[in-house]
Order: sequence, then C-alpha cells, then structure tokens
Amino acid sequence: MNTHSPKASIINYIEQNYQNLDALDFCQQMKIGFLNKAIKEFNHGVKSIAERSLKDKNVDKNLVKWARDVRKSVPELFASSTIYLHFYNIRRKNLLAAKRLLRMQEEENFINEQMKDNENNVQDNEESIEEEKKQESDEESQEDDKEESQEGDKEITYDSIYQDFRYDEANKRKLQDLKCKFENNFNIMRKEDKWYLSTGKCVEDELYAFGMQCVEGHPSHSFIIDISDKNYTKYNVFSNNELNEIKSYNTKERPRMDISLRKYLNSFNKTTADEIRREISKPQEFDQEYNREFDGDFDWIRHSIYTLLRLYESNKLKKPHRESWYLSHVWQFIDIKLLHFIINIICSSQECSSVSSSKRKNKDRLIGGIEVRERKKMGYRCDMIFCENRIGHDDSIEYGASEAGKMYDGDQGTKRLEEGSKKLPECLKDMLDYLLIKKDERTKIQTVGFIHSGLESFFMTADRPKKYITRITKSNQVHISNDISNFGATVLPAIYSAWIAKEVVKTVQAVLHECADRNDTEDSIWLDDYWDKERDKDATPETSTSNDIRNKKIKTTK
Repeated sequence: MNTHSPKASIINYIEQNYQNLDALDFCQQMKIGFLNKAIKEFNHGVKSIAERSLKDKNVDKNLVKWARDVRKSVPELFASSTIYLHFYNIRRKNLLAAKRLLRMQEEENFINEQMKDNENNVQDNEESIEEEKKQESDEESQEDDKEESQEGDKEITYDSIYQDFRYDEANKRKLQDLKCKFENNFNIMRKEDKWYLSTGKCVEDELYAFGMQCVEGHPSHSFIIDISDKNYTKYNVFSNNELNEIKSYNTKERPRMDISLRKYLNSFNKTTADEIRREISKPQEFDQEYNREFDGDFDWIRHSIYTLLRLYESNKLKKPHRESWYLSHVWQFIDIKLLHFIINIICSSQECSSVSSSKRKNKDRLIGGIEVRERKKMGYRCDMIFCENRIGHDDSIEYGASEAGKMYDGDQGTKRLEEGSKKLPECLKDMLDYLLIKKDERTKIQTVGFIHSGLESFFMTADRPKKYITRITKSNQVHISNDISNFGATVLPAIYSAWIAKEVVKTVQAVLHECADRNDTEDSIWLDDYWDKERDKDATPETSTSNDIRNKKIKTTK
C-alpha cells in the first residue's frame, strides 16, 4: 500500500481535466492553502495514476501515459506568477488574521472561507480512507514501473522550483533568524503611528505580510519601500495608485539650478570637441574675483566638462575598463570633485565600510560572559561613502554612498539589482537612522546614493515619510554617450544629477549643524540637566534587519 494515499477528489479532478489541466484551477478547486502541499498532493495523485497497469482493460491508457510523462515536469506546472499570486493572497490573509489586522469585511469573508474548507477537508478525509482500502499493490504494474526513471520516485516540493537557488542549512537558519527579528520589530509597532493610505490599507501591515513570505532577504524586512520594486504590483501588495500616494506623500522638493547656473551648464550643449574647447576657454567673470561660496558651482561645471572632454579626445570612452576606472575617471565629478570641493565632504573610497550600518549591527554587542564575545561586524561595504569627520577620533557623519560596476547589462542585471535595490537602499537607511538620532528632523533629512554601471547612472534618495517606513525614490537614468556628437544631450543631465545630490547633502548638513534652540543661552542649568537627559530612542524605532544571506547557485551532481 502507498505510504501516502491521495484523496479521491484529487484523482477524480486529474482524471476529468488532465487533457487541459490548469494548475491554478486545481489549487482553487481542491482548496489547498499552501504551494508545497499543492505540489505534493498533485504529485501523489499523478503517481497513483501512473502506477496503474496498462494491461488492465478498464484503464485509460492515454491517462496513464500522460501521468508518467507529467511526473517529470510537475514543478513547471506550478511555477507561474498566477500560482504564486494565488498562494501569496492566501498566506497574506492568514498572517494578517493572526495579528487581527484584517479589515472587518475581509475578516468575515476569511472566516467563512475557513469554515467551508474545514467541511471539505472532513469529506475528503472520509473519501481518502475509502480509497486506501481499494489501493493494493498490483504485480502487473510493477513491470510497468521499471520503465519509469528513478527521478520520478523523488518527492517533489516547493524547493524543486528553486533548484538552482536553494540555500544551504546555514542560510536557511539566517533567513529564519531574519524573519524572527522582522516579526519582533513589527509586533512592537504602535497602531497609531502606522501609515494608513486613503484606501484603508496599512503600509506596515502589507510589508509584513509580504516580507514573511519572501524566500530570501528583501528590503521590506527593514520596512524599506522602493516605489520602483515591481514585486509590489506583481503580487498586488500595492496598486499603482497606492504606490503613487506613497511616492507623493510629504515629498521633499527637488533642488533646481539658478537660471544663471543652468544657462552656463547649457552653454556646453555642443557636438564637437572644438566647440566645447572654445566654450571652456571663454573668460568668465568669476575668474576675476573668485568666491568659492558663490562661484564654486560654475568652476566645478567647467572643470567637469574639461575632464570629460579629454576622455572623448583620447577615445578612452570607446574601450572597456575596470570598475575602478569608471569611478575615478568618469564619475569622479560626482563622487570627488563636487562633494569634496564644494562643501568639504570627505569621499572615502576603495571599498570602505559604512560606520552607520556597523553601529546598527553591533548595537547589542556585549563583553564575554555566559557566551563568548561576538566579533565586531563590518558595515555595508560601498565603493564610495560621502561623510564628515572620518578620521577615527571623532563621530563620523555619513550622508550617502555610491556603488559602481564596469558594465551596463540592463536594468535587470544581477549586480545592478542586488546593489541598486537591496544593498544600497539598506545602507542608506542605516545612515538615515543615525542622522535622525543626531537630529529628529525627518521632514528635512534624507540620504542620497548613486548606482553607476559603466557609462550609465542614476541616483536615489532615502527619507522617512512616516515613523516606521523608509522610502526609496529613484531618479531618471542618465547615460553618457561614448560618441562626442551626443555630448550635450547625455553629459549635461549627468552633471545636473550630481548638482542635485550635492544640494541634498548641503541641505541636510545645514539642518544637522543648526544650533540647538535654547531660550536662554546664559542659563547654565543645561549643564546639570545634560546628565539626566535620556536619549530619545523613539526618534529611530527598531525596523532594520541584517541580510547576510548568500544568493549563490548550488552545484548539483548528476
């Protein structure tokens, strides 16, 4: 007798629908609540049919042959977006119902569905017992089984769909720990501080329901929402209108160039090297009496144009280079010349680690006692970090970071996805958290980051529109052409994007450096009060989780 006898209803469904089988319809009709269970139940049903003897006159031979063929491709039947969306919605309702967060009507419908499912399960169990009595080993079918491959006997589960991306045991434990921390952070959130959209949907609740179902680390585990993340619309976490509402809520106005500066930048909208050189060589008023505060942007634009022009003249942009070359030659006008030259920000390079993320990762580190003292954890390593006071003996203030790659292989390239949608947003959140500890001005403070991929680039900002949510907003892309005939159309927007980032950092720096408001600066009582004052932990509530899970393919031996 089989170790697992399929339910009669499952076998009946397969027998009636095998010629035009729809996996989604199977899941819906069988009222199965988990994808893993659906795959197992379907596989057991197919296996039961495949074991029937072809010598039996009453057997549908086409059905048996179909079952033997389909056993080899069961995972493909269930590997579709519609299937994932179906089970995502079921799991979402279960998660939110457990936290009593479903809206009243949704909860009533959910309870009714559960009661119907329970009634169906009782009936199915009774049918399954009757079916078991009928299923005895058939000696003739054993002859037919020899024709099947040994792979057909392997249990097919949800992991089979992700065969190339399965985690080892260590990574599975890390994912479990991450979700445990994620759930703990969610449980301590106050309802009155959550973000409710005009549709009635709660942003934190939806991120929780989504994050608990992720099979690898995702920014939602730190309550980071990237408006451009297509997962949210793919699984109906948020509609396009809801994402637009999230994007537009308490937005910070984009800096705009003064007309005179914008006209000067546009004066280099040329298509030949000679035209650009003539424009560079024109005498300017700021050359006569240079004032760094007022003329620095003009001087920076001219210097950046000249630097890039030399790359065009030497044909360096028509050849491939290493990642470090693009960072130091092409994008240096953003990461070094602008920030360091204009507002005295240090640009730490050569794969430096973020102090902000290191502090967050080590905040619970203790001296050795019952357990051995943990090693200090490194912060996120970035190709460049924009910061102040990175000299070791003072508190480092970080405003942003950048990541660079040597090639642009599309917006869906692996490196671009990992760094642009996971690593850099999480790093910017750590920096934002620490800035808000310094000064709780969430309506004014934000961090900025760049993603460079060869000659293509975009920047993003991280801000805190609501208490628990970090919002990632990405700019339009700029792509510097390797042909000088497109100099004006491609280089000038790239320079403008750098200026915008500089203004963001400059504004945040000014907010942080504002003097603390005191009614009477002559009153010395603040010196005594200083020692009794407790740090406001509520300014940056616990919402982050560390994602150290490796997404590497595991080689399988045949």
